[in-house]
Amino acid sequence: MKSPIDLPFNVTESLDKFPKILDYSRGHGGCPCIAFEKHDGTNLAWRWRKDGGDWFELPTFRSGKTILEGMGFFDEAPEIFDKVLFKTAKQLLQGLDEAVLFTEFRGEQSFSGEHVRDDPKTLHPIDLWIKGKGFMPPDEFSKSFNITPIYQGKLIPKFVEDVRQGRLGVNEGVVCKGGNWGSVWCCKIKTNAWLARGGEA
Repeated sequence: MKSPIDLPFNVTESLDKFPKILDYSRGHGGCPCIAFEKHDGTNLAWRWRKDGGDWFELPTFRSGKTILEGMGFFDEAPEIFDKVLFKTAKQLLQGLDEAVLFTEFRGEQSFSGEHVRDDPKTLHPIDLWIKGKGFMPPDEFSKSFNITPIYQGKLIPKFVEDVRQGRLGVNEGVVCKGGNWGSVWCCKIKTNAWLARGGEA
């Protein structure tokens, strides 16, 4: 079966914010996919630019505001980035003109974008966009950031039901991805338990 293409995930020349991930019901059933845990946190975008030197800008929220405009619980994010992601990201992006690494900022007690002050936080890489190429295909992304997928195979009803019933050990749910450079698609499946707690569908 030919994988569908999500146009928001295939912009190659400019990207203002992370595209909205639509629900599985949109129609990706039967497509080969790689599924990753959907982390329950806050999306932070780290933009890489090559302007006489390689560097990352301060992270921004999906609203476009930088963390300086809304520090709150996020003041530790740059330090965490330097410790856990900077080396890997810089190696991948060396020599490129522009790219954006998207991460989820969260702690064990985070829920639906809300965080607890003393709960230790970390950053989970979730997507990498490169100017002129678009989003990195899921197999390359998995290998580049050493992320073990939750599932690899066809997006079938049994897998969807296993996610919803909490049989795969994930909290919020999963994000399923497929395709190659310039033809990436993406959808989400939420667990029933997370939705029952009041999480957004």
